[in-house]
Amino acid sequence: YTRGQGGPDHDKSVADFRAFMGDVGTPEDAETVISLIENTTEFTAPTLRKIELMVAKAEALQREDYERLEEIRRELGTL
Repeated sequence: YTRGQGGPDHDKSVADFRAFMGDVGTPEDAETVISLIENTTEFTAPTLRKIELMVAKAEALQREDYERLEEIRRELGTL
């Protein structure tokens, strides 16, 4: 993955991630993660936590763990 540099490797990585998120998450969540990774110059603790929570959200959706999903949504709302 070559962050924000374009090219075939970058484009394939982004397409693969979007496809993965299409199976276990939402297109909006995929775009949020991509945007965070490509547009963040300094990965602070809150930014890294948001990325971590977005991945946890996809996992909770896949497992149909709606209690965990609600916890994640509440914490995302505070970031």
